Parts: sequence; C-alpha cells; structure tokens
Amino acid sequence: MTIPNILTVFRLILITPVVMLYLHEYTMASAMLFILACVTDILDGFIAREFNMISNVGKVLDPLADKLMTLSILIAMEFKGMLSMWVIVIFLVKELLMLFGGAILYSRKIVVFSSWHGKVATCVIWGLVLALFFFGDVLSIQFRLFIEGFACAITIFALLVYSTQFFKNVTPNFYSGVIHMFNKKYKK
Repeated sequence: MTIPNILTVFRLILITPVVMLYLHEYTMASAMLFILACVTDILDGFIAREFNMISNVGKVLDPLADKLMTLSILIAMEFKGMLSMWVIVIFLVKELLMLFGGAILYSRKIVVFSSWHGKVATCVIWGLVLALFFFGDVLSIQFRLFIEGFACAITIFALLVYSTQFFKNVTPNFYSGVIHMFNKKYKK
C-alpha cells in the first residue's frame, strides 16, 4: 500500500471521531481532526503526483474519503441546527450527478480529471465547515445563510463546469448544434 493510500485510509478512519466528537460537544477536538483530515487530503494528492505513487485504489478511495468526510460533518452540523438542510441537498445532488456522469464517461473510456473549479468548491465547503466549527455559535443567521449560499453557489458553479465537460465528451456535436439552432432562430 502506498503512502497516499495510507493517508486516505487514515482520513476514512477519522470520519467517525470527527462526527462523534462534534455531536458530543467536543467541537474544538472535532475541528482539529477535521483540519488534520483536510491536510491529509492535500498531502496524499501531492505525494501521489510528486513521487509517482498514483494508484487505481487511490483514484477510487481518495474522492470517496473526501465526500464521506464532508457529507458526514455536514449532516452532523445540520443535526445540531448549525447548517441548513439545503446545503446538504445541493452537495449530495452535485456528488451524485458527478458520480453518475463519471460512470457514463468511464464506460466510454473517458476520464475527466478534477479541475480548479472542483478544488475551489471543496475549499469553500471546508471553509464553511471551519467557520461553523469556530464561530457557529456567534454568527448571525444572516451571515450564516450568506456563507451557506456562497458555498452552494460555488458548488453549483463547479457542477456546471463539470457538466459542460460531460456534454462535450458525450455529445461532441452538442455545442455546434446549439449554436446552429440559435443562429437559425435569430437570423429571421
């Protein structure tokens, strides 16, 4: 097993303590473990690329660990009344659509790698979680809704970018057909 895969498995193991500590009011301990999980996410990708340790197991486990950690803490925060349910719904819909789209592309032997849009969306979600960890009790409802809305907007933007890549790969003539349709409509 490679070092990046060990870090990913470690991140999977951290999910339960992060959530349980949070639910049992050990917010700072939970936050520190969440930060450790974020650091391992950054490290495993860096080590895998820099030292040529990319593996098929890592390609599956790494995003799975990321999504499970994020979804688990979002659900725990919603359970404690710190987060709106719609944030979870948007995050989950995005991830399910990307999983479904990725499976379709994979069946056609097409691999779409993560882009900076997805990485920014992940960092913004992490920022939301950390803001709620450290300032959740003192944030006004308006500011909390603002940062939730911002995180959701970036998440939706990333989904739209990935959707564009999906449609370019699945239907290569999609864009030329849309452009042709609009040109035809407006030339009258």
